[in-house]
Amino acid sequence: YQLPEKDYAEVAKDSLTHIEQEDLTEVWLFQWPKSQYPVFNGKEVSLKLNAYGELGSVEDSEGKCHELMSNNTRGPHVVAFSPCDCGSEYRIGGKISRHVSLVRYPEPEELKTWNSNRSNHPSSSTSNLSSGRRSSNPTRTSNP
Repeated sequence: YQLPEKDYAEVAKDSLTHIEQEDLTEVWLFQWPKSQYPVFNGKEVSLKLNAYGELGSVEDSEGKCHELMSNNTRGPHVVAFSPCDCGSEYRIGGKISRHVSLVRYPEPEELKTWNSNRSNHPSSSTSNLSSGRRSSNPTRTSNP
């Protein structure tokens, strides 16, 4: 068992052996890139899952369209916990029943700007390949 990031902390409490949801409430986990915080105040969205995992779309306050994509929820059971007002205790929110990603495809003008900015700052893997000698293990960069 390994914690995925330094921002996560392991809770040192007794294990829960049984999680009982009293009704048919679903807990959905929504995820989007940490550098993007779209504003959807007061927006209503109709959701309908299609064969490609698309649930629907919504326009943010800047007029940019975002797709809601459903990810495969098969695999380990994930449970949501939320802190309660009673000190350091946590209450069970329920098993996460759907993992939804917020996806925004950039406009062509945005891609041109992004590509021109990127060409001014070549990555280390590009530098390795263009130095005249191919590296068998080029450096990878990743953004969480």
